[in-house]
Amino acid sequence: MKRISLLALSATAAMAQAPKATAPVAAAPAPAPVAAPVSYSAPSVAATTTATESSAPLAPIHDALVFGNPALPTSIAWVLTAPSDFAGGKREAAFQWAGGSPSFNGAAIAIIDQYYGAFAVNGDQGQLAGGYIASAFGAGLRFNFRKTSFSSDSTSAAPRVVEQDSTFSPTSFGLVGSMPLAGLTVFAHLDWGTPVTYGSSNTKSVVGNTTASTSSSSRSDSIALGAGVASAAMGDVGLSWKANLELGYSSTRAAGVSSDDVHPRYTADLTGNVGRTFTADRFILAPGMLATLGYWNEYGNTSANFAPNHQYRGNADYGYSFALVPNLSTILPVFEHWTVKGTAFAGLEYKHEDALARDKSNGYGLFQTTGPGGILGVRYERGRWAAEAQVNSAVLSNGPYFITGSGNTVSETVGSGATASTITYSQPALVSFAITANFK
Repeated sequence: MKRISLLALSATAAMAQAPKATAPVAAAPAPAPVAAPVSYSAPSVAATTTATESSAPLAPIHDALVFGNPALPTSIAWVLTAPSDFAGGKREAAFQWAGGSPSFNGAAIAIIDQYYGAFAVNGDQGQLAGGYIASAFGAGLRFNFRKTSFSSDSTSAAPRVVEQDSTFSPTSFGLVGSMPLAGLTVFAHLDWGTPVTYGSSNTKSVVGNTTASTSSSSRSDSIALGAGVASAAMGDVGLSWKANLELGYSSTRAAGVSSDDVHPRYTADLTGNVGRTFTADRFILAPGMLATLGYWNEYGNTSANFAPNHQYRGNADYGYSFALVPNLSTILPVFEHWTVKGTAFAGLEYKHEDALARDKSNGYGLFQTTGPGGILGVRYERGRWAAEAQVNSAVLSNGPYFITGSGNTVSETVGSGATASTITYSQPALVSFAITANFK
């Protein structure tokens, strides 16, 4: 249930998007990079979460641990989606690290009076965000940029390459904004990006007295437009909700292919989330429901199993999905400064795909319930600072290796081509760890 992954590290997913609609996957929410998943204030409902104005803010991990239940206060990462909710001169910061890979992945977010800034690292790609906060509105910019160029003058045997130039630039730029309206928060974003590398290459070769030149170019573009509405976190008072619509466009043209022969992909995703809480002292029980509806067109079936006249390109196929995911979150104070958080969830989903277009059809449907899943984490708060962590669900599933994570190994390929190598390592006990602080 891939949609649910948007709830995880919203700080690491919000800044660069290349939408692809699929049925939600019930996995430990991820990522959302600074973007967000994704994407993530409201009245306090418990002393263990937002005790006072001087207490530490909630880390982005919190959103995953409570499954994004809108009845509970959201984390500091929500400033990346709706900055206007943080008006009032806050001074807060959060630093988060994500485990599960030898590559460093992490994010940092800071709010200083009327300004906010954030950065994230996902593999070797950095992302930056920042903006302005006022009581009537909030707005910001997010982007990541990477550009490489090279040239060569080879003296190798014929055909001899005299010159070659190429540029590659996976890049994205986005605008975000929000404002209060009739007791609600309205938010929106617009992002343009190149989700895969593209560029141009010009090569000149010399064979004897003959000179030959060749050139090629490829390009990939993506546009993501989204808007949503969120109520305040009502807690025990009533039902809280959040809904947003995401529209996506992407077009990829390989080297040697004319732009006239390329058909874009379109996606549409509607997400709704409702919930409320029941509180006894500082113990919180929070039932919720996540619903997703998605539509997308595909590129057609180019499998060798089909004759050439059956291989359609672009707009040849479509699919849609629907899912309902009931969930139950708990916040349990166990010691004076310690709080355990967790969510159990299951799902009902339907997915349909049609692999061929026009007068051809090749339909596929799937209707199923998904098995229960769980997320578990802990928060330690002491005055103006706090630490939060999420337990790796893969470690939890290994029973006797609960503490060390031993025997729970994964393999990962590093590099490519002749320099590729495979490394094996044990998954850590914590999938993410964060520290937050309040400076005012």
